[in-house]
Amino acid sequence: MNISNIFLPPFPPDISVNELLNTMNRKDKKPIVAPNAFMIYRTNYFREIRNDREISQSEVSFMASQAWKQEPQIVKQTYYDFSRQAQEIFLAQNTVNVDDNIAIKKYFIPFVEIAAGKSSLLKRTTTDSELFLLSQGISLSQEITKEQNSIQEAFVSHEIFDELKTSNIYFEILSEQLSIVFDFQDLKPTENLHLAIQKALKSNTPIKNLKLVFQEFGHYFHTKLIFGNKLQRIVLKENTESLDYSKEFDDIFEIELVQPFDSSYMIGMDGYPIELSQIRKWLDIVSNRISEWSIIKRIVVPLYKILDISQQREIENLFINDNFVLMFETTQFLDYSSGYQRIEYDSQLESDNYQLFGNVLTRHGEKIENVHVKFNMKTEFGFSVSWHDFRQDHVQAERSARRPYSLRWMLIGCPSEIGYFDSNTRDIPVNLGVKELNFIYDSESIKIDVGKSLFQKNIVMLDIEYAPFPTFLFFKTNIVKWQESGSIEMQIKLMKEEDEEEAMLIDEEEKEDEANAMLIDEEEKEDEEEMEDEEEMEDEEEMEDEENGEDEDFIITIRWSILNLKNDSEIDIWSQLGEVLE
Repeated sequence: MNISNIFLPPFPPDISVNELLNTMNRKDKKPIVAPNAFMIYRTNYFREIRNDREISQSEVSFMASQAWKQEPQIVKQTYYDFSRQAQEIFLAQNTVNVDDNIAIKKYFIPFVEIAAGKSSLLKRTTTDSELFLLSQGISLSQEITKEQNSIQEAFVSHEIFDELKTSNIYFEILSEQLSIVFDFQDLKPTENLHLAIQKALKSNTPIKNLKLVFQEFGHYFHTKLIFGNKLQRIVLKENTESLDYSKEFDDIFEIELVQPFDSSYMIGMDGYPIELSQIRKWLDIVSNRISEWSIIKRIVVPLYKILDISQQREIENLFINDNFVLMFETTQFLDYSSGYQRIEYDSQLESDNYQLFGNVLTRHGEKIENVHVKFNMKTEFGFSVSWHDFRQDHVQAERSARRPYSLRWMLIGCPSEIGYFDSNTRDIPVNLGVKELNFIYDSESIKIDVGKSLFQKNIVMLDIEYAPFPTFLFFKTNIVKWQESGSIEMQIKLMKEEDEEEAMLIDEEEKEDEANAMLIDEEEKEDEEEMEDEEEMEDEEEMEDEENGEDEDFIITIRWSILNLKNDSEIDIWSQLGEVLE
């Protein structure tokens, strides 16, 4: 005797819809699709029968299918009601909005196409998002590229689009009857959407604010709605390595030749299972039952693609996989004599994968040469900066500590990764690079290839590091020649405190300080000079010991950042950070 003839789950079900949905969840994940009436019935069937018998899931599916046929209409109607409740819960949990009415101006007129036809699809899905879109009948317009859709998906805040790897089998049979088509070119944004996008783009966190805009207005808009009926099956297969294919079938009954899973039945939109042998009859019936037609497929476009061309370009530029100046700031030193300061950002960044460049400025905004600036301890919240002034003795350093010196710095990175993009620096592309090379002490010059073309009035920032050197040494660079092909020839000088010949011109305020220092009595000057001579001799002896191999080569790391400014009026400001190519 068939067990399905003697076993039926209790009625009414002693379990709520939420409890059934929790039972159907896989590994604490939300369901990818809303369950239909039969799926809920089968879940409850398995729940009741597993207490007394050990049977496989495929056997349970067959038994549940046979039992469902024997159930009276009142039982089926109860599970249909469960299915509608489950659909409401499912939709409430998903934030992938499609065509919010306030986003589109409604002066377009759709047209109707007769689309009678049948088709089928058998596909192995590899991600939750792929399975979700297939089961919901959502597909992109052919006018939209994969890159354009990935931009819109970046604004969708839902775990379905986390691209988690799965291995599922999706099988559907469609009976298409008619289509309602909207001309893509007729779709125009409302003034409210235009203004909301404009405000988000002008902010320093445009991607974050654009997410909020699309959550309010929607993520996609329909360009085509296909009506008819469909059957589908979803089999959750973990580690199905052998099913590495995706194929569309011109003749739906070729599916009988492919048996990767139990394809003996399909599930209708009403939740009722239909055996494969009855599908021909089902196709003939649904074409004449207009009352049973519903939307079975949706062709959509990303909402951002209906915006003005200028706004589309601005959004797409946020996702260019290239480096830009994301921040350009001036920070006042709290205590210049300390040689160290921690700087915090106004808002948390999304990543710490960025580069920093900067220089020390006088209170008049002039760059101070021979001050070594080093950035470290970079996080999403801020960074630390240390500096050493090579141009002055201890007396001058003490006086400089009282001056309002400041740090002019910039942060460079990829906008979509960092999540911050100053609205005033978005038209400044950056050539960012790093290279290790052999350096011979006191060599005349070295050459590097920056990998991109160079142009007159480019701003070049160079930073050289050699880990074994102590912090009171640094390399001073001077560009002597460059070529449009991307070659830069530079002189490198190893700086140390005693290099009096390298001291630079001091600003007017420093000159006044020097004049005042001349008033020191001769006796104090002689004492200071004697002390300096002794210290210089000691330092020279130490340096001779350390530099016995000064003619030998060693490895240095060169970081460069090259700005290509479009506005010549900005050169004076940005030249404070580097050299201008002449």
